[in-house]
Amino acid sequence: MTKLLIAVLVLVSCVGMTETDPAQTPNAETNPALASGTLNLVLANKNGIVIAADSRMSSDAPFLCAGVMQNYCDNSQKLFRTGDRSAMVVAGFAVGRGNSPLDLSLASVLRKRFGTDGLPGERGEVAMVTDWAKPTLEQSLTGVAALFDPTRKAPEDLILVATFIGFNKNGMPVVKQQKYIENWVRSGPLSITVPDYQVVEREITVERFAGVYSGIACVADAILHGYYKSDDPVIRSYYEKRRHEGLLDDAPLDDLKTLAKVILRETRNFTGAVGGEDQIGIFPVNGKVQWSLPALPSDKDLPARFYLWRGVECVEEKPCKYDRIAFTEDWQHSLDEPIAKFFLAGQFKGIAVALDNNYFVRNSFDGVTFKWQGGGFPYLLGNTFSNCVLELPEHGDVPKESEISGKCKLVRESKVVVESTTVGAPIKWEISGCATKNPNGGVTISAGGACGSPLSSVQGLIPQP
Repeated sequence: MTKLLIAVLVLVSCVGMTETDPAQTPNAETNPALASGTLNLVLANKNGIVIAADSRMSSDAPFLCAGVMQNYCDNSQKLFRTGDRSAMVVAGFAVGRGNSPLDLSLASVLRKRFGTDGLPGERGEVAMVTDWAKPTLEQSLTGVAALFDPTRKAPEDLILVATFIGFNKNGMPVVKQQKYIENWVRSGPLSITVPDYQVVEREITVERFAGVYSGIACVADAILHGYYKSDDPVIRSYYEKRRHEGLLDDAPLDDLKTLAKVILRETRNFTGAVGGEDQIGIFPVNGKVQWSLPALPSDKDLPARFYLWRGVECVEEKPCKYDRIAFTEDWQHSLDEPIAKFFLAGQFKGIAVALDNNYFVRNSFDGVTFKWQGGGFPYLLGNTFSNCVLELPEHGDVPKESEISGKCKLVRESKVVVESTTVGAPIKWEISGCATKNPNGGVTISAGGACGSPLSSVQGLIPQP
């Protein structure tokens, strides 16, 4: 019997939906709706790769879909072309719907990065795409996961699985998975619970028939392992081929595509969390790639750009300490755009803190002088305030819905002064004459004699809180 190489990552039960936070209670933090639910499939053999997904995201709590509040939406792109002969597909926690700057819509991020045809050359290959994805998605997921209440949101609800396919230098099919696993950990001087993501990777080189899947995968698992009861001729034909050594290893990719479509159909019949039109890519070892997506939104909104400081402790004149600093830069935002600072689970006492355009989640402020120059008001969630002063422009108004409203003494100034050393002071990239912006939005930075040697990565001084 042909041996199947199966990587199983079941994120959601087939008989239930992902748990979603109920409505906000008077003393609770904002609980954004969590949209999830999907099936990803990769069927591969020595002839190439078929990669497929459904188009549905769903939630126990209604959310806005095409102007209507409902529990599902069939316009979610899961499958993305990353290069000439490579692609990726995602399942799990990809959207936080709390109407905050930190919300993450993963499809928009990937559409902005890869466009419709993927990146040229080695930039679109599995190795470079996964190198980009790991820090970028880890940081973005941390930001949106921080908006959930850790006492009410299980870590398994905040897992993301990304599957990447392509070919190695020998032309053999390659499948790589990254599983972004969330854990709630204690951080900072006040031991606040915050999200912490770890990434587990696995990779296979396909030499025989292989099935790799993630999401709501119990039907796929049953069919591919040969114990799903069905009279469907495609499933029966697959079962027959399983009984003979090597038949699946040589099966035409059109047969694998048909099998993938049947698995998606049978899963739709089993659970309402999988639905919408099929998204399918066929990547032959030799031959032209076939790509099929339904009409889906084409927005390319970027997620919030921020550098994360977790567990910061800034007390009077002492240097700030922190548990963790994390930042990544892929040059998709304007180089002139100030970089927001995201402070998570910190403690600030007896110091000045700049507010404009920053994010503050679950921090403690005591004896702090806040400085707001009238720019973008900060995103504040779950913070505590005591003995604070808020300096603001003469005609500035604090938004009534902000949690800082009414908490601090207001001091109006003709000009609010923020020093470069003030905690939260804005920072942005300074590009020298040895850096050029590329037509695709990227940046090439050079070094060495007359700046003649391009750098593959950028290293600089760690910015201050």
